[in-house]
Amino acid sequence: MSEAGDPVTAASSGTFFFVHVMKTAGLSLGEHIDANFPPEQRYPTPGDPPLDYMVINALRVAVDARRDEVRLWRGHFPFFVTSFVPEAVTLSIVREPVARTISMLAQYRLQNLPDLTLEAVYDDEYVQSRMLGNHQTKVFSMREEDAAGTYLKPIEIDERRLAAAKVNLGRVDLLGVTERFSSFVQQLHERYGWRIAEMPRVNIGESVEISPSLRQRIVTDTSLDAELYEHALGLVR
Repeated sequence: MSEAGDPVTAASSGTFFFVHVMKTAGLSLGEHIDANFPPEQRYPTPGDPPLDYMVINALRVAVDARRDEVRLWRGHFPFFVTSFVPEAVTLSIVREPVARTISMLAQYRLQNLPDLTLEAVYDDEYVQSRMLGNHQTKVFSMREEDAAGTYLKPIEIDERRLAAAKVNLGRVDLLGVTERFSSFVQQLHERYGWRIAEMPRVNIGESVEISPSLRQRIVTDTSLDAELYEHALGLVR
């Protein structure tokens, strides 16, 4: 890895769009984003409202207003919004769905429902319909016609959605998987000139034990995501 340089000139010329799927090591990537792009070249910029990281209309407004200055767009957005910045190199990371779900459960319980068991958090209607299940398939299959304000809108995920998600996954310019995060960062350096000060850490949440019954429920409920993940592994290889 090369040494970190001045963030104004660290990354090669060009514009990037990172589709940040929750609990896939996006925060670890954020450390390298911050090292390569100064605040005024990133969206959201530090100090922007936190919801700008996920509200689609806020992104539309920002693209209209800041297109000439922003070089790194990112957020918890469905993949289709990358069409707002068609010149951008698209980046994303996906994760084995059972591990992603457990990590998401642990984080949500810690931050919002600390008195509940993981099973109770899993059964929470809000959490289940917006952040769990075949969530990664949703992120890569949502479309403009879904009229979603954010990626959190519940939509039915079926085989047609999975097929669309696979197509869109193949359109990502640089796709990574959490389990091979260091390889993803190495490719950012080799292909796009990002300067990496050290081998990346992967911030994927606390390690928790879950019951066999809950694990089996997760396996069943993420079957489409599992197929999407296998497709991603093939693309990454």
